[in-house]
Amino acid sequence: MKDYTQGPWLVNESKFTEVLTQDRLLVATCNRIENPSTLYANAKLIAAAPELLQSLKDCLEMDIHARVCKPWREKAQAAVAKAIGAKE
Repeated sequence: MKDYTQGPWLVNESKFTEVLTQDRLLVATCNRIENPSTLYANAKLIAAAPELLQSLKDCLEMDIHARVCKPWREKAQAAVAKAIGAKE
């Protein structure tokens, strides 16, 4: 799955349960949680997803200390695979 909406994404500050593209297109809506601060925290996390994914991919491309960081690399590879819909 490489056809996700490209980032950056941002939280709609006038309706903080929405995550939008820079062009103000709706990416996601957070709801069904009673605590407004949790809704806002979830929206911020979702909005950061494109940058987090790219940062993780960039780190995985570096082969520095690959043997020392093997457990971390395996978790990171699994997270990227989950995010892009690929089989691990």
